Amino acid sequence: MLDEARLAGIQAAKLTPQLIPLCHVLTSPTVSVRISVTAGAIEVESQAEVVGPTGVEMEALTACAYAGLALIAALRRFHPEATLEDLTLWEKSGGRSGSWIRT
Repeated sequence: MLDEARLAGIQAAKLTPQLIPLCHVLTSPTVSVRISVTAGAIEVESQAEVVGPTGVEMEALTACAYAGLALIAALRRFHPEATLEDLTLWEKSGGRSGSWIRT
């Protein structure tokens, strides 16, 4: 289940321009998705990188969202109350707008 969710996130990140209107088409973004399980929660974290003049924030957020949706689809039989919460950008660097860290 975790590997399938990770793969769903990576695939979705690479399809971001088709999923979200007006997103730039990027040349081969590198995307990683990490999933950790704790008591009562599953945390999904992604990192996206690309060489170019634009950022890849939407690709990273899309990866987390779709990995989370894949987890909910897998869990719904046993945990129908599962929710997707707190989709948040924590840090970015590069691109036209430069670096940013959530405080």
